[in-house]
Parts: sequence; structure tokens; C-alpha cells
Amino acid sequence: MKYYTRKRREYAPGELILSENGSPNGMYIIESGKVRVYKISGVGAAKREIFLGTLGPQAIFGEMAMLDDRPRSASVRAIKPTVCTIINRDMLVHQLTAMPSWLLNVIRILITRIRGANDSLRESVSRYATCVDDDPGGLIMAKTE
Repeated sequence: MKYYTRKRREYAPGELILSENGSPNGMYIIESGKVRVYKISGVGAAKREIFLGTLGPQAIFGEMAMLDDRPRSASVRAIKPTVCTIINRDMLVHQLTAMPSWLLNVIRILITRIRGANDSLRESVSRYATCVDDDPGGLIMAKTE
């Protein structure tokens, strides 16, 4: 049996935890606090922040990039003091070796579908949303910079 040292990190409100398109260096489990998940759409004056949601204790983020070894699909920023446990690639791979290969393939297929949905969302928002007021229901929020 292989043992790993638990890696914990504290983040201050406003601190960037991971960046969209960044390399996969770990996945995160929130122990306490709250984070904001968002994507960036457009460039220059047309650049918008697309709000995807908030996550709190026991939520996991950063898992997609760890499983498919592709760049991060969104950015995550602390909105309250936040403590996370970080699972590195070696630890995850070790755990995944215990899974049947077909199950790992199902997970990878689901991640591919989620990434496709993320890309469609980004395209739709960049085409139709102009500001936060466009979405009074709060499902998608685009913030111009």
C-alpha cells in the first residue's frame, strides 16, 4: 500500500487558485470556505467573465484536467478564506489503477462531453450576452471588463 502526505493550502479572499488554460497540477477538495468558478470569453474590450457557480466545503474542482491531461477549463478564485486539500497526479493515478479500465473510459467520455458543453456555453455567451443585466435569473452572468 502506498501512502501520501496530505497537502493543504489556505487561500485568501480574491486569491486565484487556478487559471483557465493552465496546466493540470492537482485537483482540489474544499475543506472550508467558498470559491467562484468562471470562464473568460472574448478579448480586449469584448472580454467577459462567465460565472459558472460557487463551490463550498466538500466540493471538488480541477478534476477534469487531471483525468484527461488537458488544460484547465475554468478559473477558480477564493471568495472567502478557503482551505483546500490538493490531490496530486501521482496520488490520483495510483487510485485509478484500482478501477476497471472500462470505468475509467466512461469517466473520460463524460469529461469530453462536459468540455464540449463548456465550449458551447462560451460561444453562446460571447454571441448573445452583453452584461450581467442580460441574465436576471442568475443562470449565466457575463461581466464586461
